[in-house]
This record gives sequence, C-alpha cells and structure tokens, in this order.
Amino acid sequence: ISKNDFLAFSQNATTSLIMSITQPLKAKNYQIFLSSHEIHWYKSLFSKGEMPMKEVTFPNYAKLRPVPFRKNKITIIEPVRLAKDPGKVLGKRPSIVIISHVSRLTGEILLTSKLFREIKSLNSQNIVVADGSQAVGAMKISVKKLADIYIGITSKFIQAEPHIGFCWIAADIVRYFGIKSWSISSYEFRREIYSALRSLKMVRLRKNIKSLRIAFKKVFRKNSIPILHIPHQADHLLIIPSSNPNAAVHELKKNGIIISTNTGWSLTEPIISGLRISISPLLKLTQIKRTTQVLAEIKKDGFI
Repeated sequence: ISKNDFLAFSQNATTSLIMSITQPLKAKNYQIFLSSHEIHWYKSLFSKGEMPMKEVTFPNYAKLRPVPFRKNKITIIEPVRLAKDPGKVLGKRPSIVIISHVSRLTGEILLTSKLFREIKSLNSQNIVVADGSQAVGAMKISVKKLADIYIGITSKFIQAEPHIGFCWIAADIVRYFGIKSWSISSYEFRREIYSALRSLKMVRLRKNIKSLRIAFKKVFRKNSIPILHIPHQADHLLIIPSSNPNAAVHELKKNGIIISTNTGWSLTEPIISGLRISISPLLKLTQIKRTTQVLAEIKKDGFI
C-alpha cells in the first residue's frame, strides 16, 4: 500500500468489518455471503445487529467498546464451491463476500487474485472483504489484487501481544460510498500501539518462513510426528492431526508452549481435528526443537 491509501485502526478486526461495510449496506441492497471458514462470531454479528461483546477478541489493556451495526441476512458458503464456480454461488446481484485470506481450519490460501477478478467480473459492484488475521506478518500480500477491503490484527505473526485491528479499503470504494476514516485513541491504546510498533521493527517478513517450515517438517518426520498434507497451504501454517486436540493443547501449555487447535474457531468444524502450528518470522530453531520434544512426549499419551 502507499502512504495515500485508506488505512484505519480499530479495537479489533470485528470493529473494522463493521466500520468498513456499514456505508455500502446503507447505500445498496447487497446480499451478503460469509465463508464457512470465517470466525464463528461473525454470524452473531449479523444476526444480532451489534458487536457480540462476549464472543469477540478484545484489546488487552484498553476497554472494549460496543459498536452500532444493523441486522442483515447472510448466506454461508463453502470456499471450495466459491472458487470452483463463483457465478453459480453468487449469481448476478450485488454481493458482499467475506472470506479469510488463509483458512483457520486448514491453513489453505482461500482468496487468490484470480478468484477476486472472477467475483468482480460477475458484477462490478461486488465487494470482496478479506479477513487477513491468519496471513498478515507471515506472507507477502498485494491487497489491491486481492480484495476491496482487507482487515486484520497486529498480534498474530508479528507477535505484538496486545492486538489492534486495522483496515485497508480500495480508493474507489472509499470515494463511491463516502467512507470516512476512523481510528483508536492513542492514549487508551498506548500499550497496544507501542507493542505493535516495536514488533514491526523486529520482523523481517517472509525471508525465513520457508526455511522454518522445512525445519519443522524435518524434525517432525524424524520424531514420527504426523503432518496433514493440505494442497495450497500457506507456508506459515501446519496442521498436526489429533484425536484430542484440547488435551494436547493443555499439555503443551503446561510446558510453556502456546499452540491452538483448528477447532472451535470457525462457522464449520474441520474434517480432521488437529493442532495448528503457526510459524512466525520471529521463531527460533530452539523453539522448534523444544516444541517437537513436547509433542513427541504427548504422542505417547495418544493425543496425537
């Protein structure tokens, strides 16, 4: 993005979504399509017509504030079907499509420049909203070739512990709908802003992600730790199949290792449940070895 692009900051990604699509929804009778791999509380957002305060992630230090919205009918779609035949899924009416850039369930890259072009060719008024929460900080992103609106958070791969949301919007969308910029209080969010800026200065994006992925796979293979083979998976995510992922996460946490599952996050559940290994550019080889040691131990307990 350039310095003249629209870029706004929010208390979380959900606030960014609300602020970015409110004006388009007021201006036109859009049909709304929500990918089944999206975060589960987006369904509550549209059905309740307000920020689902008890479900969303929130700032670590600043107070979470309610954000007004409106009830909207949504259609939940499978990203595989969308990629295969966008015209059949969306039809010709103006549509807002909300889809993760990278899936929380599988690590697959769901949104490509090709799919974006196809959706826009169906109807020039279509708006593609990309949720970049699983992508920003770990892969190269050309937002102008991927979406009309790109949202995300600062914490995931740049390891800024207290997170803040951000939102990029294409210039033609901003002009057409008269979208006004918004921001967060530099005082209330001073810790979040400081953490994000500090982490951004430390990150050297992408240059070592592939080598770290290779290192993980090599060490896992040596210790007989299985990895799901998933086509079109982003380099920075790996899924380890697990019969009891929550128990595995608990054991890992006791050993000081924070890994999440691929269950309980999205509107749909994965076909195979597992542990989600997120590879940050800041990860050290010693952390890979330690993680592998603990995984090998809990494998003996039947969790993997």
